[in-house]
Amino acid sequence: MGCPPRMSLQHQVAKSIVGRGLSVRETERLVMRLQDKKENARPLALDPNIRRLQNDLAEKLGAPVFIRHSAKKGQGQLVIRYNDLDELDGILAHFQ
Repeated sequence: MGCPPRMSLQHQVAKSIVGRGLSVRETERLVMRLQDKKENARPLALDPNIRRLQNDLAEKLGAPVFIRHSAKKGQGQLVIRYNDLDELDGILAHFQ
């Protein structure tokens, strides 16, 4: 007999959610924490200019900012993290 197949992270999380009887909100918080850990685990080989822009924006907005830029395609993604609607309102006030 061989070893049992490894459970995917998604399967492990689903099993934990059911086993602990988490509410929808608790499940959302768990998934957010796992996503944050995943993002923080990625090695960041950012261009110094992108990193500087990311830091400048984060300082001006008062919230974490992540820039994912594809030099090959010239496309990217700008992600601004916030914890609640009040914080989002504060960020949006900078744009008005």
